[in-house]
Amino acid sequence: MPTHQLILSFCLLLFAGCEKDRCEPDLPACVKELIEQPATDGGIDARAVYRWEVEGATYFYVEQECCDRFNLLFATDCTLLCAPDGGITGRGEGDCPDLDGDIERTLIWEAE
Repeated sequence: MPTHQLILSFCLLLFAGCEKDRCEPDLPACVKELIEQPATDGGIDARAVYRWEVEGATYFYVEQECCDRFNLLFATDCTLLCAPDGGITGRGEGDCPDLDGDIERTLIWEAE
């Protein structure tokens, strides 16, 4: 392959990587791994990831691709807290902590 094609390929790869990083600010490594790993290898079918901020605490809400799967809520240390919604009933698993106050939701990653 000619040198100019190698350089162009490298630049395109670098540009794509930078764009992806811009879409995922402050995303914990374990959440990145879950959404990047195929569901068949233990990952999840994530459609979107939101940062939830409520009363000074930050959480990461992972919206699953399909309606009958639980959507997942992670702490910033990547501890899986609960499934606030989704599943067959749409009401989650019922084990979420009480999040008193208004939740500020910010989309930080979305599947293409």
